[in-house]
Amino acid sequence: LFASMIPAYKSGELFGFYGVMDKFAGMVGPSVMAGVITLTGSSRMGILSVAVFFVVGAFLLWRVDEDEGRQVARDAQARARPVQPGSPG
Repeated sequence: LFASMIPAYKSGELFGFYGVMDKFAGMVGPSVMAGVITLTGSSRMGILSVAVFFVVGAFLLWRVDEDEGRQVARDAQARARPVQPGSPG
């Protein structure tokens, strides 16, 4: 889904950003869960706090228009200036 909605010439930049956000999420989720368990003393509340992230993420993805995203990526790719071999960026 992500790869089909980004222009090819920006794929390195955007996949790098995606990787950084993946690492960030790997730290935030367990930290939030540990914090909630520490504050409440309930592992159920810890799981519920992480479930909120899934619900919010599902809501955000539900609002994504895939066809429009693909079209925007195609338009951006078409407007991109082609780089000639041997020329700087």
